[in-house]
Amino acid sequence: MTERSNSEFWTISKLILFAIVAVVALILLYFSLSIIMMSLIGIGIGVLLAPILSFLRQKFKIPRALSALLCLIIIILVVGGASYGAWYLVDRFINIFTISAIFAIITPNHTRRQAWHEKHYYPHWHSPTKAKNCLLSFQDR
Repeated sequence: MTERSNSEFWTISKLILFAIVAVVALILLYFSLSIIMMSLIGIGIGVLLAPILSFLRQKFKIPRALSALLCLIIIILVVGGASYGAWYLVDRFINIFTISAIFAIITPNHTRRQAWHEKHYYPHWHSPTKAKNCLLSFQDR
């Protein structure tokens, strides 16, 4: 009996220990995810730049460190320029769309109010002969 309970105790202890180690491993993986992603991005950039660096070193006799710096500066300028251009286009589209939406929302009520105001406070504008006389009087000035 004691052997059986002792065996069950160690089995449960191993399961609990495994669960604790798994939870700690997942927590460490979660918090180190940004470091892992940056490392993978760096490795990818290194793999992509290796042929260019070799070419610059062989053809122009530029040291590898300087050619790596030049390549990174060029990549940053290209990606930055493309990002800025895309941001500029999206910003202009949003501004134009916002102004058009506001104008579409406000204009119908404004024109209705303006028409009512003109009809009640300036009735001669709606009479063709009075409007013509008013226009002629403005042309004389």
